[in-house]
Amino acid sequence: MILEKSKQLSVFSPEKIQLPPLEPVGETHLILRSRLRRESYQRQNSDSDALQPAEDEPYAARDRWRVSQGRTNVVECTNLIRVWPSALPTTRDLAGILQNWPTIGGYKGCFGKVLLTDLLDVQWAMDWGSLVNLCRESSSKDAYRLMFLFAIMSFRHDVDMDVLRTLVAFIVLQDLKVLSPPKWPAYSQFRQNQVPRIDYLLQLMKSCLVPYRGDIRSTFEFNLNPKQRRRLESAELAHEK
Repeated sequence: MILEKSKQLSVFSPEKIQLPPLEPVGETHLILRSRLRRESYQRQNSDSDALQPAEDEPYAARDRWRVSQGRTNVVECTNLIRVWPSALPTTRDLAGILQNWPTIGGYKGCFGKVLLTDLLDVQWAMDWGSLVNLCRESSSKDAYRLMFLFAIMSFRHDVDMDVLRTLVAFIVLQDLKVLSPPKWPAYSQFRQNQVPRIDYLLQLMKSCLVPYRGDIRSTFEFNLNPKQRRRLESAELAHEK
C-alpha cells in the first residue's frame, strides 16, 4: 500500500521516479484474507479496492440459552414452590393417572434417592407413596431443598406435569397434608370405585385353597354302594364350598 501510494503521488514530482517492483511474500490466499479483514474495519475512500469484505455472521455460542420443554418444566415447578400458593391447578383425573400404573408404591417411608441418575429417571408409579409422604412432611423451611429436588425430576422432556403439580399440591396445601393414606406396602391394578366380583375374589383365593385330602373312593371305588358314594361326594362338595 505504501508503494502504491508513492506511485500515485509521483505524478506531482518534477523528476520521474522508478519504483522497484515489490514481489509478494507468503501465500496469496492468506494475503488476500488479511486485506479483506483489514478493510472490514478501514474507512472507505477513493483509494479503496473494489473488493467487498464478507458480511459478518452471528456467532452461535455453544452454551447459549435454548428453549426446551425440560427447562419450561423446571421453571414451573420451582416457581410454584417459591411462591407457595394457597391454591393451584393440578389435574381433574388423578384416579385416571393412577389407573394407568400397573403397580403403585405404598405410603411407607419417605423418598430418599439422591443420585442425579435416579432423580432424572424416577419411577413415578413405584415411588408415588414415598414421594407423597415426603411432600406431606415438608414445610416452607424446606423450600430450597424441594426446589432442587423437583427441578431435577421435572427436567425430563417426557415427564407428566400433572403428577408433579399434584405432588407440589401435597407440599403447599394443608388440606392434603391432613389426609391419612392407607398403609399397604403396594397396590396392584388400581381401579376407581371398583366393586369386587365373586369370580374375581375366587381367583385371588384359589392359590390359598387347601386341596381336598381325598377319601376311600380312590381305593375302593368299585366296592362302594350308592349311599356311601353320595356321602363322600357331599363331603368333597362341602369342602370346596
